[in-house]
Amino acid sequence: MMRVEHQVRILLILVTIFKAGGSSVLFARRHSNSVCSLNAVVSTDPVSDSCQFESSIPNSSRLKHFLHFGETACVVVLRNCQPQTCYAIADWTASIPTDNSVCVDRTLPTSIFSNVSFQHASFSWNRGGVQFEPSGDSETVVFSYSTHTCADFYACRGRVEQQLCSTATASVSGVQVAPLGCHSLSQ
Repeated sequence: MMRVEHQVRILLILVTIFKAGGSSVLFARRHSNSVCSLNAVVSTDPVSDSCQFESSIPNSSRLKHFLHFGETACVVVLRNCQPQTCYAIADWTASIPTDNSVCVDRTLPTSIFSNVSFQHASFSWNRGGVQFEPSGDSETVVFSYSTHTCADFYACRGRVEQQLCSTATASVSGVQVAPLGCHSLSQ
């Protein structure tokens, strides 16, 4: 009987520590609380900066933009997009191996993004990234996204030794014209 009481006390102490925020000391931040990293490029040169976004995180470039885990309900208004032109955003996290047996039941792609949508464009989204094509004669496309929390992202990547949750990761490319066109686009 005494052993059970001792175990209950230890359990209560652990629960109290976690409720008080002690978990941040014991475990890396694995939940969402990040602000949106991607912003529309505002430029006076509509040709070189057409349909582009940039990351607010240092060390980003047009080839690799950094994102945080847990970004939610982010909206980027892309300007000067060319209608009937296929654009692509590569997801660099596709190169991180997944545990296929764990991820087989997922309905969404196992990418950095947990949600993607576009207004004024048709689009497709898979593990390798996003393709979109502005509809009609609209030169403005609204790109909405959220990223997985660190825990969700690494749930399918348990074999990765260093799961860096509190730092930004080089996640996606800038918007590129897709030379072979868009395939399998849906609304």
